[in-house]
Amino acid sequence: MCNINNFPKEINNIKVTPVLPTRLPPRNAIILKFIDNTIKLEDIQVHVKEKLKSVYTIEEMMGTMTTYRSRHIRIDLLSQDECTSTLNSGKFAIRGHLYDVDEYLPSPRILICNKCNTPGHVKKYCKSTIEICKRCGNDRHDGADHKNCIIKCHHCVENHEAVNFKCKTISKFRQNLLNKLKENKHLLPLHIKFYIPQQYRDRKGEKALISSNVGIHQSQDQYKEFYHNNQQDFNVWPRLNWNLSLPSATLNSMLIWNFELKHI
Repeated sequence: MCNINNFPKEINNIKVTPVLPTRLPPRNAIILKFIDNTIKLEDIQVHVKEKLKSVYTIEEMMGTMTTYRSRHIRIDLLSQDECTSTLNSGKFAIRGHLYDVDEYLPSPRILICNKCNTPGHVKKYCKSTIEICKRCGNDRHDGADHKNCIIKCHHCVENHEAVNFKCKTISKFRQNLLNKLKENKHLLPLHIKFYIPQQYRDRKGEKALISSNVGIHQSQDQYKEFYHNNQQDFNVWPRLNWNLSLPSATLNSMLIWNFELKHI
């Protein structure tokens, strides 16, 4: 649905103006890390589009910007093969400098109620009797100008909006959520990867949260592929003689085990 040619121009004589997605799924995204702030985004776009043919979007990642040094650049690619090959290279050259390439991993999202600004539920299930302003913490419908009110978080009483991730209440909820996910990795979908922000990591090098069943699933897939590809190969699967006799020691052990199993 990211290609405008896949949309009809009109339906029942009504002209259709498609709204394309701003981003592709995370599995189609890569990150160029620590790009110097002196290099403009327009120049980066030119360099990237010269080397990668399936570019969909290029944007600066807002949470990675520092005042004087660098920021990360997110690139969404239409081709999964080009995405994989770029990740495998590990580096990307811009203006004679090599920058690290890494896969894009989304952080676990949290629900924040837009009625009371508290994490963990939505407006439909909110028990608050008033709509609370995320800037000042007062009733949003008290007649005051809540676009220019004083910013003071009503969770921790600090100088930021109540839905800001800097808030101790939001941060603590996010930490607890990640801990729950870490304790129940077996419940995560196999195809999902979550990015773990640095302040929430238990140990160095732990940047992604994935299902604990991934290894089992991969080994099962490899076995199925091996069996399917070598099903008729008699060197891999030798044909057994129908009247093959087993050693007496083996037969005796089998009888013992059969007795034990029946007893259990």
